[in-house]
Amino acid sequence: MKSMYLASFVLCLDLIVAGKEGMAPSVVEVEKSLDPDNAGSTLASTGCATQADIDVKQGTMEDYERIAYKILFDNFDGDKDGKIEFNEFETMMQKLGEGEFSHQALADSFNALDKNKNRCIDFDEFMRLLDMGTNVLCLPSLRTIFEKEFKKHDLNGDGFLTKRELQFAAMGLSNFMSSDQAQTLIDKMDYNSDGKADFNEFIALVPELYKNK
Repeated sequence: MKSMYLASFVLCLDLIVAGKEGMAPSVVEVEKSLDPDNAGSTLASTGCATQADIDVKQGTMEDYERIAYKILFDNFDGDKDGKIEFNEFETMMQKLGEGEFSHQALADSFNALDKNKNRCIDFDEFMRLLDMGTNVLCLPSLRTIFEKEFKKHDLNGDGFLTKRELQFAAMGLSNFMSSDQAQTLIDKMDYNSDGKADFNEFIALVPELYKNK
């Protein structure tokens, strides 16, 4: 069954790579035609979490999705060169893929995604994979991605981000922030006025904190 899903996925990608976006059937349409059982065709139907599971206070849901998927991309970019090579792509599909895929099937998908044929996938090509891989990928929810980020920045594990922790987080994101800037940002989003940011307040900080992502 999963080989059918991947075959339909590669078919759609091939049409897009050929510059025929208007002619490409949706992944759902191709899957339905290939799957005799007419399995569920949405992300939620695969058992994966839905994406709209955070309370967006700043920016738009699209802003948060792009930041979250850039975090996901960076997690699989093992050598941090801004690209996903084939071995990293294989690892990614093993972790996010629904089912087992053959080496050849993964190679075909990788080559279809690699629009500029430089033997790696950049972030824009990665986003095309996420846009089309509804029944091929099981993505973590936005909340899951940002909870992991929050815990990474919460250096003492107390469930809050202090001004100092926020500065360290910004530094790691190539976003220099002075002590005063960090305090100003916390004060702006500190809805309960305790001088630090809990997870929900951190979500409101995400667009500014990750602006260089």
